[in-house]
Amino acid sequence: DTKYVFVTRAFNDFKVTFNKESKESEAAAQLIEYNLRNLANGQSLRDIAQSAATFNEYGFSVFEKVYRKQPEGMDYSGKILLDKLAFRPQSTLSRETPFMYDEKSRQLTGVKQSSCALVNYKQNFTGLGLTLSGALPNTSGNDVVILANKVVVMTMSGTEANPAGVSPLIGCYRAFREKILIENLEVVGCSKDLGGIIELKIPSSVLNNANRDPNSLDAQMVNNLMMDAANAHSGEQSFFILPSDYSNKGNPQYSMTLKGIDGGGKQYKTSDLIVARKKAILDRFGAGFINVGNDGEGANNLSESKQTTHGYFVERDIQIITEAFNKNIIPQILALNGIRLSDKDMPKLKTGATKEIDMETFSKFVHRIGTVGYLPKTPAVINKILEVGGFNEVIADDMDLEELWQLCMGTPAEDTDSDTGAGGDYDGTKPGAK
Repeated sequence: DTKYVFVTRAFNDFKVTFNKESKESEAAAQLIEYNLRNLANGQSLRDIAQSAATFNEYGFSVFEKVYRKQPEGMDYSGKILLDKLAFRPQSTLSRETPFMYDEKSRQLTGVKQSSCALVNYKQNFTGLGLTLSGALPNTSGNDVVILANKVVVMTMSGTEANPAGVSPLIGCYRAFREKILIENLEVVGCSKDLGGIIELKIPSSVLNNANRDPNSLDAQMVNNLMMDAANAHSGEQSFFILPSDYSNKGNPQYSMTLKGIDGGGKQYKTSDLIVARKKAILDRFGAGFINVGNDGEGANNLSESKQTTHGYFVERDIQIITEAFNKNIIPQILALNGIRLSDKDMPKLKTGATKEIDMETFSKFVHRIGTVGYLPKTPAVINKILEVGGFNEVIADDMDLEELWQLCMGTPAEDTDSDTGAGGDYDGTKPGAK
C-alpha cells in the first residue's frame, strides 16, 4: 500500500517532453498529451498506474490498448487516439498458457484469457464489465486471445522466456507464515498467561479404578477433572476443586500445576519473534522505515536512510510504467497516425515528483550557485525554479535574454552592479561578466 501511494502520486502530475529544436516533435508531443489527458470514461494515468502497480503482488500486470477514431468537431478529429488502457486482471488469464508464443517459442504473439474466469469474474464483481475490443476468439472456443500488438505487459523481474516474472511476495512468504503462526500461538498463550500446559496429579489407584470401570465414581471424577482443565485452558473456568487427601508420608495425593511457570520450561518473548519477521517482510519491499520507532528503536538518520532506499524501489516501479508508455504506447499512437520520428524527436512521458521538495534546501542551492555566477538566467532555468516553487507562471522559450534579465532583476542588465544576495565575487552585470 505504501508503494501504491507513492507510485500513483507521481502520475497525478505529468507532462510530455519533446525535442524543442524540432517542430514535428513538438506537434507530436501536443497530440500525445491531449490524448493522455482525454481518455475514455474519465480514465487518468493515476488510474492506470494503480492497476499497473499490482505487479508488486503478482509480478506482472497486463493491459489491452483500445483505440478510437476521433469524431468530427473535436480536437484532432480523424486521428486515431488511445481510447483507454483496459486492465486485464491477472486472475482472468488462462491457468495453462497465459502467454502465447510463435512456433519457435521466441516471439510473444498474444495473451490468453480464460472464458470461464471471465464469467466468474463478472459474477463476483457485478457491474465491472470487461471490454474485449479487438480480441479474437480462440479456435478452441474456451479462451480469448488478445494479440501482442494490442497488449502491454509490465513486469518487475520478467524475461523474454518468462514475461510473468516472479511475485515479490514469494520472497517473504516464509516470514509471513512464521509470523502468523507465532501470532496464533501468542493468542493461545494469552489464555493461560503464557505459562505452559496444565498438569494434574491423581493417585494411581484412582486412575486404575477409572480404567477398569468407566462407569465408576473414580472414572467420573477423572473425567470431571479433565473437563475442568480444558475449560481453564480456554479461559472458561477460573478455579479447580481438588481433594485434600494426604499420603502416609504427608504429601498431597492431588495437585494441579502449570508447567513452565515453575521454571520447568523455556519461555520465549513472542513479540521479538514477530518483530523480526515483520522486518524481513518490510525489507523485501524496501519499506523498513515504516517500522522505525514502533519497536522502541530508531533515529532520524536511520529513518531517512530507509526512506531513501524505499525511494529507489518506488522509482523502479515508476520507470517500469513510464517505459511501457515511452517504448510501446506512444510510438504506436504516432505510427497509427503516420507519424514516425527518431528516438531523439520521439515525445516521452515524464512523471511528477513522488515527494515534496525541501524548499529550504532548494532555495539554498539556487542562491549559492547564483551568487557565484553558475546559474544561467535562461527561460528553461527560470521555468524550472518557478515549477519547483509551485508558481503557474511560464516564461516563453523565445524570450529575449535582455528582456528576461529585466523581468527577473527589475532593472536593465547594463544598470546592474551586483547580483541579489551576498557571497562570492560575481558582480552580476551580465552573463559571463567578472
